[in-house]
Amino acid sequence: MTSSTSVERSNNMNNWILKATVCLALGATMMSARAQVIDFETIPGSGPSDGMTIDTQFQALYGVTFSLETGGSPVLAKVGAPRTAFQGYNLLPDQPAPGTNAGEYFLTDDGVVSGPPEPLIIRYSYPVAGAGGIILDIDGAEEFTVQARNAVDDVIGTVVLPPNNELDGSATRWGFDFGTDVIHSIRIVFTGAGGGVGLAFDNFSTNAVPEPASMLALGTGFAALALKRRGRRH
Repeated sequence: MTSSTSVERSNNMNNWILKATVCLALGATMMSARAQVIDFETIPGSGPSDGMTIDTQFQALYGVTFSLETGGSPVLAKVGAPRTAFQGYNLLPDQPAPGTNAGEYFLTDDGVVSGPPEPLIIRYSYPVAGAGGIILDIDGAEEFTVQARNAVDDVIGTVVLPPNNELDGSATRWGFDFGTDVIHSIRIVFTGAGGGVGLAFDNFSTNAVPEPASMLALGTGFAALALKRRGRRH
């Protein structure tokens, strides 16, 4: 084998590694676009307001729509009086506990505290591998069940959220991660006892994907390896 042939093969390998690095970086950017959290503090096309109907506003950007199971749409609720979902921290209406990162707005069913809340349906324009979010102030005899469903609405995953301390406004987290794009919809249904309950849903992660930073770090590692090998050949 000639020296020039060895150098040529080495350069080809380095070029391949650098191309792979670029692909990883681009892939990380694409995943970053998909790994979005809807916190309901900003609404595409308008600002949030108490009682605003939420249905298709997030479809173009995030590929999700919101509806209530028997018809109609959920609405935004603003933290504080009047009470539209729960009696929370320090017995204040619709008041999340400190540290929940719930912001000023959350999603509720119909904005009326009477009987059990209507099941919330989140549908995707394309299937995803994972999802997550929080539900505020589950207490007493309350319980929520979150279901991941496939293309024909069969349940493929279930998370049951039990109550926390009474009237504390704390957040209970839920999440799914299947590793492959199988989730076509999410159903959040009240499965507890009693009435006078409202849904308080927030910080919806539309798809659980690897952190872009880790992918970029991996790409940086490949680039460093390529440069190191190239330096050894010169």
